[in-house]
Amino acid sequence: MYKKTLQNNSTLDHNLKWRDRMNPNSSSNFTATERLESLKGGLLAGFSVGLSHLVLSGVNLWLWDAPVNFLFSTPLAGFSGFLFGVTYRYIIRGDNNPQLKLGGIFAFGLVRALVGLEIQLNNPTSLEQIARFGGESLLLFAIAGLILDIALQKAWVKPFN
Repeated sequence: MYKKTLQNNSTLDHNLKWRDRMNPNSSSNFTATERLESLKGGLLAGFSVGLSHLVLSGVNLWLWDAPVNFLFSTPLAGFSGFLFGVTYRYIIRGDNNPQLKLGGIFAFGLVRALVGLEIQLNNPTSLEQIARFGGESLLLFAIAGLILDIALQKAWVKPFN
């Protein structure tokens, strides 16, 4: 009987915690309002990375005649940008610390670049192609970080509290 009461209380506590997280007036940091702001930041960053990737891919095609699968790579870049936007908002948390900002940009840019490097190591590629892809990855997330910083300054997206 005592065990069953504990289980019921545990379930009740779990349900209350879940309801508090979904309640916009909850004291939890992850309220519906915070999630909406994260969604706004993610959508803004995803759009900026996707658009930047599309432009950079066009430049690559024009300058180096490098074929790009726009239908596949641009949505993936946009999705990476969305994840960056959501995460970046939590990384900076209203701080004006440039090391945190650059750390987030470099973390996402290097992960994207290193995955590309791992794939390209199996194929004969030049060092120039590898450097170009790494630079492009860092540039994409730097643009997204800059746009998110502007959006935070203008209060289009609110910082995480």
